[in-house]
Amino acid sequence: MKILHVCGKKDWGGGENQLLLLIKGLINDQNEIEQSLLCPFGSDIFKRTKNQDLKIDIYCAKKEINLDPRFLYKIFSIVKKSKIDVIHAHDPDAHSLVILAIDLFRLKTKVILHKKTIFPIKDKKYSVYKYNHSSIKYIICVSEASKNSIISKIKSIPIKVVHDAIEIKPYSKKDALLNNSFTILNIANHTRHKNLFTLLEVANICINEKKLPFKFVQLGSGKLTPSLIEKRDALNLGNNFEFKGFIQNVEEYFFKSDAFIFTSVREGLGVSLLEAIQYKLPIVSSNAGGIPEVIENEKEGLLCNFDDVSSYVENLFKIYQSKELATTLTSNAIIKIEKKFSTTNLVQKTKKIYLSI
Repeated sequence: MKILHVCGKKDWGGGENQLLLLIKGLINDQNEIEQSLLCPFGSDIFKRTKNQDLKIDIYCAKKEINLDPRFLYKIFSIVKKSKIDVIHAHDPDAHSLVILAIDLFRLKTKVILHKKTIFPIKDKKYSVYKYNHSSIKYIICVSEASKNSIISKIKSIPIKVVHDAIEIKPYSKKDALLNNSFTILNIANHTRHKNLFTLLEVANICINEKKLPFKFVQLGSGKLTPSLIEKRDALNLGNNFEFKGFIQNVEEYFFKSDAFIFTSVREGLGVSLLEAIQYKLPIVSSNAGGIPEVIENEKEGLLCNFDDVSSYVENLFKIYQSKELATTLTSNAIIKIEKKFSTTNLVQKTKKIYLSI
């Protein structure tokens, strides 16, 4: 079976990391599944896959606008030349491009759609059409929350939950450096639904009102960066809240941190939570979207309503105050990701869907 993975995004995020994990995991099954990848010219995933010598065909096409005709034609040419059996669309841009290419060039190729968010399907006629397109044979959702966000608008296409995964590596948490601060890490793009203004309010109470020896480190970037920095400065958080920008290799920051906080309003699953668990960081998180599928409150972490500032503060203090609690939460969380969120599960469940169509 010949699979064409299509990625429409130029930047790097959790979805692109999951795609790379899937590609690498399926390479050992080349007798059954032959993979190719199409992505935008100059995109981060193009650079990373090229550097890793994955022994698959990697194509790129210009994508200067959302529905760039050059990208559409590239889909057509690859499908025809390579006799692709299934196109796997991995993000909303890829979804739109693939469906349009199929309609324009009258392709008969089967499609699998990967839904990673909990944004509902809009009531617009074309949105409903492209989610129920006759070429789509399966929809993969990353969580039950993601599935529930679309199920009412899907007429007859089967929907399967395949959780995002993390490449589990042996790791021992190093003892904290001898200093007087407790470092709390957050990794998120600077968009509204990541709710980082609430995170700043949490930091303000912890540092300026309760005088706790906390230091917040935030990794990410986006359109809201200037406004977030302005808000941080207005709260006089100074060096106790650092915006580090986009960081490609985040391992150093996990090593140096004592806890992880996540304040999202909407979240398909939350891959950065899996990463935090991997590094044995106790987690305080919102209970939005698919997050409770990763973290059961008071078992693998401490959950809050996304806008409950006092709850975030209280839960951070609990973890700071009790090393025993932090150890219990991280131990439970490691057991859970090894059982439910391994790359083996991701690869085998996705492969089963491929072979079923």
